[in-house]
Amino acid sequence: MFDKNYSSYQFLYLKYCTFSSNIQYCVGFGLDGISLIFIFLTGFLFILAFLTGLKYKIFFLFDYCYCLFSLEIFLLAVFSAIDLISFFFLFESVLIPMFLIIGLWGSLNRKIYASILFFLFTLLGSLALLFIILILFYDFGSFNFNLLNKVEINTTKEYFMWLLGFLSFAVKVPVFPFHI
Repeated sequence: MFDKNYSSYQFLYLKYCTFSSNIQYCVGFGLDGISLIFIFLTGFLFILAFLTGLKYKIFFLFDYCYCLFSLEIFLLAVFSAIDLISFFFLFESVLIPMFLIIGLWGSLNRKIYASILFFLFTLLGSLALLFIILILFYDFGSFNFNLLNKVEINTTKEYFMWLLGFLSFAVKVPVFPFHI
C-alpha cells in the first residue's frame, strides 16, 4: 500500500506509526528545493524582526523573543513537514505565538480585540483545510505528500478542493477581502 520511494526529499527524521490495519501515519520532516527556499526566507525575515524589536526597545523583550522564536520554529517545521496531518497541526500552532505577539505588542488600542478576531477568523478559516485533508485521506488512505502527489483526482473534486484551499490560505495570509 505504501511506496517507500521518497526520491524528492532528503529526510531528517522519519517514523511510521500504525493506528489500525488500514491507517498508517508517517511522522516525518524532510527538505526539498521549494521548502529550502522558504526556510532560508523565514530565517532571514526573523532576523530582521528580532533586530526591529531591539531597535524600538519594546517592553518585555525576553517574552517577545520567546514568542518570535517559537513562531519561527513552528514555521520551519511547517515548511519541512512531509505529511498533511503534521502540516495542519504545525500550521495551526502558529496561531498561538501570533495571538500573543498581536495582543501584547500590537500598535493600536484595539490590539486585544484584533488578536481575538485574528485567532477566531484564522481558526475558522482553516476548517476548510481540514476538510480537504479528510477528503484526501478518505479517497486515498494516506497523509503523505509524496504519495498524494502521484494520485489522480476527479476534475470537479479538484476544483472544489482548490477553492476550499484558496479560502483557507487566503484567510491565513490574509488576502484583501479576508482581512479585517
